[in-house]
Formats: sequence, structure tokens, C-alpha cells
Amino acid sequence: MFDVLNKITVDAIIAPVSTGERACCATHFLKMMPNDLVLLDRGYPAYWLLNLIVSFGGHFCARVPNNKWVSIKKFFRSGKLQKIIRLQAPATSVAKCRELGLDTQDLTVRLIRIELDNGETEILITSLTDIEMYPAEIFSDLYHLRWPVEEDYKVMKCRMEIENFTGKSVLSVNKADDLEKLCEKALLKEFEEYRASIQKRLKVFRLEVVRAGFKKAWQERDYATIIAVARKIPEDVLQEDPKLLMWYDQAVTRMGGE
Repeated sequence: MFDVLNKITVDAIIAPVSTGERACCATHFLKMMPNDLVLLDRGYPAYWLLNLIVSFGGHFCARVPNNKWVSIKKFFRSGKLQKIIRLQAPATSVAKCRELGLDTQDLTVRLIRIELDNGETEILITSLTDIEMYPAEIFSDLYHLRWPVEEDYKVMKCRMEIENFTGKSVLSVNKADDLEKLCEKALLKEFEEYRASIQKRLKVFRLEVVRAGFKKAWQERDYATIIAVARKIPEDVLQEDPKLLMWYDQAVTRMGGE
């Protein structure tokens, strides 16, 4: 899961190649915040996945193949700019919805046509159905915001070489993952010392520890901890680190601007 505005990875997992991308995507949704907007490429849309996003209190905007469902085919052939429809649960999604504890009532969604410069037609499906608040004209740029995630994949695979494990066996991959978890555990243990410290200003601290602690606190929606520790480190350090400043500013906003 990638934050397209702040250009940071919110959640990442290692899974067997046999695991479908939708299943991985569903796992990421555990890190969603209410009213988050999820941008999805055309390989992801499935009734159960869109329903899952809504169940978490989020919204979605996804590209959908022109021949995906009967309702999409009809809209594509109609030539209309946009249309609000009731998306029914197809038989292929009913079992998955039951497995996840989701109901299968119709989803109210909006279809939007985007005419690309190369002559192709792009169809978007979104839960943002308020036409006045979200005019159709904004969706081309909105969907394009997801492009940086492709660059993030390149960074992880080509520069960080995240797939370059010490071995090819499951055990080797798990060892690398376990080592990363041990390092994170050590960082979070030290961060807890920062949080519990009675010092108004920390005299000695490590930025990597603060980053790990802020990330964990953000995932757990523990905004008070982020604010408390941020006030213990020098202001110039906070201002000069984009990630720390982003987490702090967002925490203050979520806490009501305290």
C-alpha cells in the first residue's frame, strides 16, 4: 500500500507467488483509515474487494476493463460521460463475501468515461458518487496520481533489491524476514524508552528509532505518542526530516489540531 501524496510505502508484505494480488491487496486494507481513498489499477476490481473497502469506511477509484461486467459494457457503448448504477454481486464474489463476513447488497457506484490523448477510452468506477462535490473532470488527474507506485516498485526491486534473499528456499526467505523483524523489534524497544522518558528534551536519540516508532504508532493510530515524542526532539531535526514531519503534522490534524 502506497501513499501517493506523501510518496511513502504504508504497508508491504512478502507472500508466495501463488498468492493473488487481490488477496494481498485485501491484507493491506487492515492499515486503512476511515475515508481513505484507494486508487486501483484495472487488474484489481472485483465486487468483493470493492465491498471490502466500503466496509472499512473507505472509498475507491479504479480503472475497470471495458468488458468487465454487463453494466460496464452497456456504459462503454452508451458514450455517456458518467452514470450512477447499482452494482450487483456476481456469483463469483458471493462465496468470498460470505468468507469475509460481508453482505452482498448492491453497491451504489459511479462510472466515468475518460478519453485519452491516444484515442483510447478509459472507464473508471468509484464510490465517490456526489457529482457536484466530485465533478467528472477531476478524475483523470486523480487516477493518474497512482503512477508513483510503479516507481516505488522499481526502487524496491532494482535499487533496494528486496528480492535478493540469502537463498531461494522458504527457510532462507523467512530468515531474512525474521532478521528484519528482529531489527524492527530492537528499534521499537528503544523508541519505547524515548516515549517513557521524563526528559522534556531527549539529549541522545537515533533518527532511525524515531522513524520506526512513528511508523508503528501511525499504523496503530496512536497519534498522542507521535506528538509526545516529537516534542522531545529538537524542532530543527523534525523540520528537516520529511517523514517525521509528515507523521507529526498528520497526527496533530487527527488529534484536532492540539
